Amino acid sequence: MARVRDRILAEPSQFAMDLVFSDQEGISADVDSDSDSDLPREIRGCGTAACIGGWILCERDGLSPQDCLLQSASWAWCGSSRLGVARTHAHLTEAQAERLFHLVRWPIPLRQGWNREQSLKGRARIAADLIDDLLAGRRDITLDGDWR
Repeated sequence: MARVRDRILAEPSQFAMDLVFSDQEGISADVDSDSDSDLPREIRGCGTAACIGGWILCERDGLSPQDCLLQSASWAWCGSSRLGVARTHAHLTEAQAERLFHLVRWPIPLRQGWNREQSLKGRARIAADLIDDLLAGRRDITLDGDWR
């Protein structure tokens, strides 16, 4: 997870929580809350952005988001979901993955901070702080109620 955090911080334009992988067209949708498509961006690097789960897949396979998207497109034929593979690789339960991989399931203060933040770099920092908290044991995503 530390490498995922580092990749998110290294290129915030390639971090998007709306979809596992997003190209420029997909990221330009007009969505206004609990989203990251509301900020204009040009996706740098390979031209594809990834969410936290997507970046876990990229790290697992040593691929760019674009190459990982192309490779993982065939997984549906095998009955595997992209986030299911990421969850397994990160050793998360289904409930933990649901909370980490979906912005609408993040703690309310983090979601509110995300929605107030008007820069990609700032939003990447919020996600990185969440990952740091998880790694340090300051947040517990195993609970059914609100995150601690």
